[in-house]
Amino acid sequence: MRIKETITRLGYFWIPGIEENKVPGTLTINDGGEIVVEILGLLDNNIEALNGKDDLSRVVGLLEGEGYITLLDCFYKNKTISFGTVSKSVVEASKAYFGLDFNKEEEIRFNKFDFSVEGLDEWVSKSGLAIATLETFELHIFHTVLQRR
Repeated sequence: MRIKETITRLGYFWIPGIEENKVPGTLTINDGGEIVVEILGLLDNNIEALNGKDDLSRVVGLLEGEGYITLLDCFYKNKTISFGTVSKSVVEASKAYFGLDFNKEEEIRFNKFDFSVEGLDEWVSKSGLAIATLETFELHIFHTVLQRR
């Protein structure tokens, strides 16, 4: 994924269905497409999650200035469990959908999809523009005028 500037947004993040456990964090998306969320604490505080049985297939967030975001195929890149102090964990995701907050089981479908490819004309050695020169056009007009006389 190519983006012009790194995206960094503060927000709250949670697992769909466990909305009562919203944790603050920072979303960062860099030019290479890496999607990382640094959170304070853990997204799921139950005993199974503490034993490494995390279900982070989908994480939802509410970002400053952006609104909702849905992150897919997430996993802990760094999981910190601490008692009596603040801990920071890092979650990585494979996809991010801005402006959407999908439930855990909701199927993600789109009616329209736009994309662009930078430098495609250079890759295939063809230009997307057809250029006509004025010399040919003027010559054609001159030729037509001569025939009428």
